[in-house]
Amino acid sequence: YDLSDPSSFSSIPSWIEEVNSKAILPSGKPIPIFLVANKCDIEGVEVNEKMLDNFCQQNGIVGWMKCSAKLNINIEKEKIMQEETRQKRKRFLRIIR
Repeated sequence: YDLSDPSSFSSIPSWIEEVNSKAILPSGKPIPIFLVANKCDIEGVEVNEKMLDNFCQQNGIVGWMKCSAKLNINIEKEKIMQEETRQKRKRFLRIIR
């Protein structure tokens, strides 16, 4: 979501619902979702980490991180997290089959 646009945060539940309506694991469980908070480079943008931790826990999101595509902050880390999530999903699918 866009840290500089608070309304984008309120859209997250509908994004989760949309993903879950289009993709589901063979077990019937939702696919893992990782939240990326973009534009952390913008001056004055604050991140309430405790609130995001709670939000993720309450909404079944596996984790979150802040990044800046513009300044390349945590972009590599975000790619690594995506790959780790993909690998976990593959292992999980193998266990189910």
